[in-house]
Amino acid sequence: MKKQEGDVARRLEAPDPDLRHPSDRTAPPPPRIGRRLRERKSVHHLAVLPEVKPEPMQCDRTMTRVERQEYRRLNGLCFYCGDSTHAISDCPKRTKRSARSAVIGQVESSDCPGVDSVVDRLQQIWTQPYVVALQIGDRVMAFVNYNAWAEVTCTPAEFVYKIPDDMSFSEATAFPMNFVTAYMMLFEVANLREGMSVLVHSAGGGVGQAVAQLCSTVPNVTVFGTASAFKHEAIKNSLNHLFDRNADYVQEVKKISPEGVDIVLDCLCGENTGKGIGLLKPLGTYILYGSSNMVTGETKSFFSFAKSWWQVEKVNPIKLYEENKVMSGFSLLNLLFKQGRAGVIRGVVDKLLDLYNQKKIKPLVDSLWALEEVKEAMQRIHDRGNIGKLILDVEKAPTPLVSTNFSELFL
Repeated sequence: MKKQEGDVARRLEAPDPDLRHPSDRTAPPPPRIGRRLRERKSVHHLAVLPEVKPEPMQCDRTMTRVERQEYRRLNGLCFYCGDSTHAISDCPKRTKRSARSAVIGQVESSDCPGVDSVVDRLQQIWTQPYVVALQIGDRVMAFVNYNAWAEVTCTPAEFVYKIPDDMSFSEATAFPMNFVTAYMMLFEVANLREGMSVLVHSAGGGVGQAVAQLCSTVPNVTVFGTASAFKHEAIKNSLNHLFDRNADYVQEVKKISPEGVDIVLDCLCGENTGKGIGLLKPLGTYILYGSSNMVTGETKSFFSFAKSWWQVEKVNPIKLYEENKVMSGFSLLNLLFKQGRAGVIRGVVDKLLDLYNQKKIKPLVDSLWALEEVKEAMQRIHDRGNIGKLILDVEKAPTPLVSTNFSELFL
């Protein structure tokens, strides 16, 4: 009897969700059109979500204009009429108004407070040269903070750039993140100049190869790099000196340059932090832009993270002061989406596109993968098997698997 009373008490403390007041219930999110990836615990648990068609939109007078627009945006529907059977440019209700005047006109017609300031802000945004230059149908590349592994995504116009005519979509996918990261670290943070020396880890990756190409645009710059041994043959011509990532590269560098190097670009962290700072010349700069050594194995392990964190040398500011060394960090996504430096990045992209048009730099693409093959693509990165950027191509069909069991061929 006491056990039954306890069960009743627990049920009363935790009421059935269906019995709650309607105002306390949270509505499920609206469905989205298109395939997108959902990450779980490890590479082996990545999954492609199936395409879900939303139900035809019914006019709901309780929805505000903003809610209707948000519903259409999330479900990939036409901005003007809410239909999913045609593109925005083909909508009969679009008339000849541009998207710019449509957005401003809708805000002006609303009754929300502070509408004048909103309209002024929209006019400032939509009259920027980089927004006016964009037209429906343009080939563009962009920075996206979330939901980039999908057929359809959304990002502010200030993060969107036109693709040059002679640049392929695959190259455009590999271009912004790799080259902007490399340029910002070399020229904005470390102030690379003629006659300096640079050590870059993971030289066979996308950023590593971008660093090597940008260093070649400055006279007499010596580039040291570390990479897996099987990558050396493919990238040996892009660097001056190449070492095995598992070897004692500190002694190898000092044999060539006893004073060390001027710039260290580290995406590994862990024990490499202390080695990198120790290799710096006076007035040298160490830049951390990743921490791949913090995660080892097939899944994220707290113990591997703690071990790598413990191996990071504790930096003494007094020692930096006495040795005239600089320690810095760089995160491009934080700079864009959290610290509001989109204007700085746009100027850098313009400079990089000029270098691309002059044939001085070129994005390096390792391979193309279908969305359904994301597990295999991530495993290739995990095994450090890529040379350059891996691209998820939404138009690519998955590669069929070949059976090794010949008895299945006769079934």
